[in-house]
Amino acid sequence: MSTNEQRLQIVAAARAEVEKYAAEPRDRLRSYFRSAANAEPPAPEAKAVHWCGIFCLAMLHAAGIASAVRWRFGGGFALEQHLPVVREPLPGDIAIFGPPMWHHAIVAEVEALNGHRTLITIDGNQGDPHHPRGGDVRVAARAFPGKAVFYSIAPLLEAAEAPAVVMAPAAAVSRPTLRKGASGAAVRELQLLLGNGLVADGSFGPRTEAAVREAQGRLGLRVDGVVGPLTWGALGGK
Repeated sequence: MSTNEQRLQIVAAARAEVEKYAAEPRDRLRSYFRSAANAEPPAPEAKAVHWCGIFCLAMLHAAGIASAVRWRFGGGFALEQHLPVVREPLPGDIAIFGPPMWHHAIVAEVEALNGHRTLITIDGNQGDPHHPRGGDVRVAARAFPGKAVFYSIAPLLEAAEAPAVVMAPAAAVSRPTLRKGASGAAVRELQLLLGNGLVADGSFGPRTEAAVREAQGRLGLRVDGVVGPLTWGALGGK
């Protein structure tokens, strides 16, 4: 099976969950948690249930991708697997929107019509997360790229083709050194990691530099406003 076919299989699996989840929400939610996290979902009476990222990883598993990868609560999987950030996502890639909720979604496609581009995603945990069933699975449309950072699943697809690669050192993907004046997808990822009320616009300006300095001081790093390997690692974007 080609990587393009695998990507379409992920999207098809996610789309199928829209109806499956509507029919059997508790059973489907249990299947997502068991597949992605080897865990049971919170009880229905829990204050809130957040499972958008777990849904995304479960859909990769459903297509036979990243079967050995598990969701780590508080850490997710896109950053921990060192997935590269891309400007133009392909079907099956992961979109993360933030802050403050760091919502995850499966990219289905990017539509272009009359000069406007629309991002189509399949999202878990949509609607009211405080509802006993924790929201729904829905197809969503947003202006492209909006506030999303896109993570390519290409390394996971390659690992599925050659299982020996799964144990390769994670350092195969590295983040660039960033400083004031930089721009692009890596800056947007940095801004999402920093949070702190930053707008993830991909422009490393004075507010981003101030947030970097604040984070460096808080994390016990050299406070210079430059984001190198140590700062990336401390923020979780190794």
